Amino acid sequence: MPSFSPDATKLAYVGLTGAEANALNVFAFNQTTAKVGAATLLVNQGTGQPIRVAEHDHPTRSGAIYHRGPLDTRNGLADLFFASTGDAER
Repeated sequence: MPSFSPDATKLAYVGLTGAEANALNVFAFNQTTAKVGAATLLVNQGTGQPIRVAEHDHPTRSGAIYHRGPLDTRNGLADLFFASTGDAER
């Protein structure tokens, strides 16, 4: 599920296909034109558990929290991580 930053200038999402599959990405979002810029890779899938969910962090921080592992933790352990979006402000 995509997630807007608290100030609505960024849109974080987990890619579904191609090079973006299971990777955490962010778009810069222009509220005036309602258009997004080019995608910026924040966290590559790598060899770890799949990235499942992205959620923007507290309004005073510049980052996104994301989840790796099964959505239902009865089927295994999962972890939460923080990724900075500071470089994705273009």
